[in-house]
Amino acid sequence: MKIFDISTPLSKTEFAPLDTRPKLKRISSAENGDPCTETVLYSSLQCGTYIMSPSAFSEDGTGKTVDSYELSELEGPCEVIQAPGGPLTGAAAEHILPKFTDRVLIRSGGDFSMLKGTAEDISRAGYRLIGIEGRHFSSQQQDDIYIKSVLSGSGTLLLLGLDLSHVTPGSYFLSCAPVSIEGTEAAFCRAMLFVNEKS
Repeated sequence: MKIFDISTPLSKTEFAPLDTRPKLKRISSAENGDPCTETVLYSSLQCGTYIMSPSAFSEDGTGKTVDSYELSELEGPCEVIQAPGGPLTGAAAEHILPKFTDRVLIRSGGDFSMLKGTAEDISRAGYRLIGIEGRHFSSQQQDDIYIKSVLSGSGTLLLLGLDLSHVTPGSYFLSCAPVSIEGTEAAFCRAMLFVNEKS
């Protein structure tokens, strides 16, 4: 069994100028004579590698939060696919997205975007989870929010901030259990892919 860690460290998240960057503060240190070392983290939950749920876009507060999902929904067979160059069109999505799995991770080298119409098409395909490298489906904020809301609104969990640079397209077993935080729209996770090694 081979395991691929496909998570991005918090410190390596690509941030926009106005994003909330994570901060670590050491509040006690065994080296300085304290009973133990303790560190406090101040951070948005939407950095590093994280799960985003429909509650992020729920105007009436009824969207599912991350902690309301069964762990079984966050692990299982998945396909890693390679994105074509340029924005993902509906025709390209029809060609590359697998029909035999409900979890798909899109490998792109971090340079990935999707058209709004493509998101609408994908939202009708019944995927349980879609993951991408990076945190955004579009460099345009309004388009990115629209795409995320359309996909989430269809019941698709979003797995964002992946590092698939060392993974080849193919079939894997995915595990991406989030940190257990009640009532939030997002949560950090340690995403891993498992595959049986060929003898």
